[in-house]
Amino acid sequence: MLDPCSDRLFKHIFHNQPKSLMHLLNSFLPLTKPIVRLKYLPEELQDDVEEGRLGIVDVRCMDSEGRHFIVEMQVRRVSAMLHRMVWNAARIISRQQQSGGSFLMLQPVYTLCLLQEHLVPGSSEWMHHYTIDSNSIDAPRIDLMHFTFVELGKWAALRNFNKSSHRDAWLLFLTQPEAMYQAYTPEELATLEELHAAVNAWDLTKYTREQLRAMDKKIDRMMLREAIAYDEYMEAKAEGISIGISVFNRLSGDPTVSNEDLMKEFGLTELQIQELRVAFRKIE
Repeated sequence: MLDPCSDRLFKHIFHNQPKSLMHLLNSFLPLTKPIVRLKYLPEELQDDVEEGRLGIVDVRCMDSEGRHFIVEMQVRRVSAMLHRMVWNAARIISRQQQSGGSFLMLQPVYTLCLLQEHLVPGSSEWMHHYTIDSNSIDAPRIDLMHFTFVELGKWAALRNFNKSSHRDAWLLFLTQPEAMYQAYTPEELATLEELHAAVNAWDLTKYTREQLRAMDKKIDRMMLREAIAYDEYMEAKAEGISIGISVFNRLSGDPTVSNEDLMKEFGLTELQIQELRVAFRKIE
């Protein structure tokens, strides 16, 4: 059986099972509101492969709240790993800031890193949460970057499996997938819908080499389509923000300008102009 943490299989599971990915993130991340819907984003933050960066599979997505998520499988810890995680999150935050957009519209980035080696060798703690915090209780919180590191091997060595815990069920699947069939009856596993889908996707022994190659090509095509769609979406969003700011500037200079003149000048519909007028009055 293949390792669910291997590049091909990790992609196959979490790029084709969005509900499984959503359940995984909800099980590990310190979220104030659970994720209810996800859409995939292109993996374009790291173009260069550094020497020694092996076995890493990145998944990037965004939920219906606008929050961004990165999932990484790290086979072994490298010296710059923590710095790279911060750099990835910072890149996502900076890409949200379109020309003229408000900093208040920035959405947080959550990173979930699944480690097969130890992050903190001298500690029995196997999960670590990082965030930007202050030493003053009354200071406002900076809620833009969150990092969660899970030491899979350390959890497995502790042997503290709790059958009723969804988090432990995921940890068992990621470290000993074949043990899922011993820990849960078929009926129990079926009740864990999202996890059950991941277990079914993991069982690749029924596929031929040709089918596995076709699977890889399908994933590549899917990610290419998503990358193109996301680029077009971001370009349209940036253009819309720019036009909106131009209309606001025009209204600031001449509040009596007619809708007809604005429609001709900016190529917008009357409904769009009316909506911009309402928004403009709110910020006057």
